[in-house]
Amino acid sequence: MIDHLSPSTAQSYRNCGKQVYFSKILGIENPTHYAMTSYGSAMHRAIEVLYKNELTKEQYVDEFKNEWGVVSKDVTQWKNDSYEYLLNQGVLACNDFYDNIYGKYDVEFIEQEFNINRGEGLFPILCYSDAVTKNGEIIDYKFGRGLSGMADSKSYACNMATYAWAYKEMFNKMPTKIIFIKQKWKKFKDRETGKYMFCHEGFVIDEKDVSEEEIEFYKNVYDNVETGIQAGVFLPAPDDSFLCQSCGYRQMGLCKKGVA
Repeated sequence: MIDHLSPSTAQSYRNCGKQVYFSKILGIENPTHYAMTSYGSAMHRAIEVLYKNELTKEQYVDEFKNEWGVVSKDVTQWKNDSYEYLLNQGVLACNDFYDNIYGKYDVEFIEQEFNINRGEGLFPILCYSDAVTKNGEIIDYKFGRGLSGMADSKSYACNMATYAWAYKEMFNKMPTKIIFIKQKWKKFKDRETGKYMFCHEGFVIDEKDVSEEEIEFYKNVYDNVETGIQAGVFLPAPDDSFLCQSCGYRQMGLCKKGVA
């Protein structure tokens, strides 16, 4: 049962309402667990421990290795990756992060929880930013293999606006910046296997100012999403949508058009 909204739920509903229906309403777990999603979870957790405990570089790398060992057990979709390969790439990324990102920002809060009260009878919004600095910057880490830049990406506009809205609600002022720190991957063709692989190539720092107009736009988005959910409208993504190519719900025959 849905008792709150989040940027991910709002975006999922707009992309494929069926996924929200099966995961949030019926509580059916998506059986597809991607290696890169689990990798990102391990990286996030290791960074959280790094800041909270002021780890040395070696301790930080060990923390990532431990986390990766845990979350990798649930992976069902490896694609061209393997446990060892992502382990090695993660170690490279951790060393790079420690040398070039850690210490760059004056971080005050880690895994900051934001709650937005939208009024009586409406779902509150719950979201977490990876870090908040003393200078009023909100930081979010991305470890996927999408575009290197984020400022013009519609996929993250909802996150940006929601973080800014939540920050304003909590501190009664706008954040100075929304900052996405994204791991950059280089694509190459492995000579032995002929498969396309990705290796760590660095980090991209993408900063964005969020306006009051953008916050108002996404307030309306949340209103529309809630209206649809309350009315029981959960439309599937188009059959040819890239979002559903490996969707566990679609593989189970639940998420197709015309399926209740």
